[in-house]
Amino acid sequence: MFTHKKESQGHLQVARLYEKTEDKGIRDMLGFLLARDKQHQLQWIEAIKELEAKEGIVVPGTVPEKYEVLDGDSYPL
Repeated sequence: MFTHKKESQGHLQVARLYEKTEDKGIRDMLGFLLARDKQHQLQWIEAIKELEAKEGIVVPGTVPEKYEVLDGDSYPL
């Protein structure tokens, strides 16, 4: 699911760039990237469905809060 979310974020960023330009060449390139990103999203969704059908839930829908490190001193810099 993580990769699907990254693909979605990339799609959103390209769409924002598309809206900011009027250049036909740039819009053509960004339009290609939007179509490619959408296809990648659909492929990841299908792969996740296939894995979950075979193996059960592969990625949990939520992460327990106990996994989170809330102490700022614990972060390596």
